[in-house]
Amino acid sequence: MIAATAVRITESRDGLLGSGGFGAVYRGTYQGHAVAVKTVLNNANDRDRSLLTSEAQIWTRLHRPGIVTLWGVWPRDPLARDLCLVLEICKSSVYHELYSDAGLPRLKQRIEWMLHISGAFEYLHSLSPPVIHADLKPDNILIDNNNNAKLTDFGLSRIQKSCYSSMKSVPRHGAVAFAPPESFDRGYIPTTAHDSYCFGMTLFEVLYREPPFFGENPDGIKDWVRDGDRPTLPTNQDALGIPKICWNFIQQCWHQDPTQRPDFSVISATLFDWLYSNQELAALFAVGDTFSSKPFDSDITSSTLANLSLSESTPKDLYEQGLTHYKGNGVNQDYNSAISFFLQAGNKGYADAQAILGDMYHEGKGVIQDDKLAVEWYFKATEQGNAEAQNNLGDKYFCGKGVLQDDKLAVEWFSKAAEQGNAAGQRRLAFMYFHGRGVLQDDKLAVQWCRKAAEQGDAAGQANLGGMYEDGRGVLQDFKLAVQWYHKAALQGNASGQVNLGFMYENGRGVLQNGELAVHWYLKAAEQGDEYATYRLETL
Repeated sequence: MIAATAVRITESRDGLLGSGGFGAVYRGTYQGHAVAVKTVLNNANDRDRSLLTSEAQIWTRLHRPGIVTLWGVWPRDPLARDLCLVLEICKSSVYHELYSDAGLPRLKQRIEWMLHISGAFEYLHSLSPPVIHADLKPDNILIDNNNNAKLTDFGLSRIQKSCYSSMKSVPRHGAVAFAPPESFDRGYIPTTAHDSYCFGMTLFEVLYREPPFFGENPDGIKDWVRDGDRPTLPTNQDALGIPKICWNFIQQCWHQDPTQRPDFSVISATLFDWLYSNQELAALFAVGDTFSSKPFDSDITSSTLANLSLSESTPKDLYEQGLTHYKGNGVNQDYNSAISFFLQAGNKGYADAQAILGDMYHEGKGVIQDDKLAVEWYFKATEQGNAEAQNNLGDKYFCGKGVLQDDKLAVEWFSKAAEQGNAAGQRRLAFMYFHGRGVLQDDKLAVQWCRKAAEQGDAAGQANLGGMYEDGRGVLQDFKLAVQWYHKAALQGNASGQVNLGFMYENGRGVLQNGELAVHWYLKAAEQGDEYATYRLETL
C-alpha cells in the first residue's frame, strides 16, 4: 500500500477529473508523476481493504500497453478508512469520445481503439491462470495522451459486489447490458468467453454509437439475454455504410454458447484484417479519415493490399517477402511494401515478423515513429519467446520509451534474452549488474554475462570486458587481456574499443608504447565522433 503522505490530490473543481459509480476521480501527483486518484472504498473495514489489496496486486503486475498502469492502493486518511487507486492519468474514455459534442470519431479510429483493447486481452488471457476482466464496456476503455486505448478497472466489479455497503453508489445499469447470459446463473465463475461476449457488446456500441438495450429495464434485459435475445442491427445515421461483416462478427462474439465465441487471437486477427485488408472498409477510411490516430497511419494503399494474397501465403512466406522489400534484395528497397507483408505475417502470429514490426515502429521505417506500438509488437513476439524482442523490450523499460521506466522489468527482459544466448541481452544484463540497476550491484556477474556476449563476437561486449580487465572490476586487473578485448572490438569498428586501444598504446599499458598506433586508433574513433579521441589527437 502506498504511504499516506506519498500522494497529493487537487480537490478543487479544477482537480476533479470525473465521478461515477465508485465516487470521484481527482488529479494528483505521485513520485513526480501526474496521476489520477480514484476513490474506490469509503469507510472500509479490514475485509474490504484485504479484498481491494488482493485485486490491486493483480493489476499492478500488468505492465503492458493497452492496460492503464496502476501504481497502487492509497489510504486517503491515516486510518485507511477511505481507499483510493493511484492510476496513470488519461485524457478521456471511449464512452466520452462516442457521445462528445466534438462529434463521432472516425470509423478507422474506433476500430484501432478496439484493436488496442483486443491486444490487451490476448495478453491477459495468455497468463497462467488467465486474468478475466469481466466488466468490459466503453466506460472502462480510456484514451491516453497519444490517442491509444487502454483497459482499466480490473476487479472493481467484484469488489463492488462484495463491499456493496461501503460504496457511495453503484455503476450505471448499462453494465447489465454487457454481461453474457451465463453470468446470471447461480454460482457462475467467469471464463475467458465472458470477456469475448463483453467485447462483442462493446464493439457494437463503439461501431454503431448505440448502447445495447438502451432504455430497457435491467431485469428485463437479464431475461431476454438468457433467452438468446440481442440488440438488433441499428439503422441510425452512424450505422450507415458499415459493412455487414462487422455485424456478423459482433454476433459471433456474443454467441449464446460460450464455446462458440472467438478468442482474442481471432478477434485481433479480424480487426487487423478490417484495418489493412478489407476493401469495403478501406474505401470508408479513405473518405476524409483525418481523425485517425497516428500509430496505425502508414502509406499502405488499398491497391497494395488488394495485390496481397492472405489465403495462399504462409506466415513464413509473407515474412520472407517482407524481408525482400525491407532489404531491397532484387527489388527496390521499399519499407511501405515491407511493412504490409510483415503486418500480415505478424497478424498470423509469426514472431520474427512481430519483432521486426517493433523495430520499424521504433525507428519510424515505413510508419510514423511510435514507441508504444513498438512495445506492442515486441510484446507479441516475446510471448512466443523471441529473444531479440525480449532484449528490445528490456531496452524500452530501461529508457522509459513507450512504457513507464522500470529497471527491474528491464532486468527481467534482458535476463530472458540473455538466457536464450542473445548477445545484446547478455551485454545489457552485464551493464545492469555493473551499475546495480534493478539488481544488487555485482561485478562478478557483470563479468560473467559480459564475457558471454564478448565470446559471441559482440563488439560492445568485447570493449566493456576490456574495460573490466583494465580496471580490475570483477576480475584480476590484467592490461594484456584488456588490450586483447579492446583490439577485438576495435577491429569490428567499435569506437569505444578503438579509443581505449589508442589509450593503451599511448601509455604503454599491456603493450609497448607506440605513438603511431595510438594515433591510428584515435583517428578511427574520432571519425565516428568520439570526443576523447578528438581531444587526444589535438594534444599529441
